[in-house]
Amino acid sequence: MRSIHQDEVRRVAGPLLVVLCLAGSACGRPAAPPPKALTDDEFIQKLGAEADQKTSPEATPAASAFDVCTQFVRDRLKAPASAKFAAPADAAVTVTADDKVRVLAYVDSQNSFGALIRNNYDCAVHRVRDTHWGLDHLDLTSR
Repeated sequence: MRSIHQDEVRRVAGPLLVVLCLAGSACGRPAAPPPKALTDDEFIQKLGAEADQKTSPEATPAASAFDVCTQFVRDRLKAPASAKFAAPADAAVTVTADDKVRVLAYVDSQNSFGALIRNNYDCAVHRVRDTHWGLDHLDLTSR
């Protein structure tokens, strides 16, 4: 005859074992290591010095660079879908004679806790081909 205690242990232990197996800490499977955080330099190298960002052929260099920089910044955000970028008129865009462009602007986006944070960014890009741009520098800092 089983005691009430044994039945209760079996009733609780079964679902607990299933949960532990799904979490990967039981059933002989090691949990996956957390992803390694990249430094700014490693991230830029990962994107590549000549990252293939396309723009419209009709756009001015300043407008094209602004669009490309917003995409480079969006790629680095925790919650890119929440991003609200500064209007182009509110950004400081500098174009040099050799089609290098620097964009200083901001983006409001959610951090990993869901709070809306303003991040300033300093992005420098260069024209690779007519509609392609490469990343020279990207600095993203929260205020």
